[in-house]
Amino acid sequence: MNRERLAWAAGFFDGEGTIVLPVNATTFQLMVAQSDRRPLERFQIALGGLGGIIGPHQYAASTAIKSTKPYWRWSVQNWRDGQAVIAMLWPFLSEPKREQATRILRDFNDRIGPRLRPPMANGRYVRCRRGHDWSEVYVNPTTGHRVCVPCRRIAQRAARARS
Repeated sequence: MNRERLAWAAGFFDGEGTIVLPVNATTFQLMVAQSDRRPLERFQIALGGLGGIIGPHQYAASTAIKSTKPYWRWSVQNWRDGQAVIAMLWPFLSEPKREQATRILRDFNDRIGPRLRPPMANGRYVRCRRGHDWSEVYVNPTTGHRVCVPCRRIAQRAARARS
């Protein structure tokens, strides 16, 4: 990675970008919107091709932004790439943007982290992905796989509700 390009990308992200953790999302998002696609392409190249550029979009009439210009948006919407982008830009980010990234990563870890990385004991998970204790577990006699009983009940109720 070229340090000058990363420094430019960090300044661009500092001024134009945002990091958000939507209420019901399973990951945080990094986004930059522009009315010209070219700076976003330069930004993406500086980051080694991470993220995607979509557009053009039109602002909805109901938004506070009263622009007739179409806009393009670069975004990263998965945990691994999001952390990589933050790590690459970190040495060059301003203090307010670092604080925003730290707050979002902490909130993400508090809200989603336990489901992604259940605690382990003796090399085995002690909780399921939803955080239920493995004390209520069904072991399939054929495959030996463990199934969380509360999660199984939730799935069965959802299936009945759909039918």
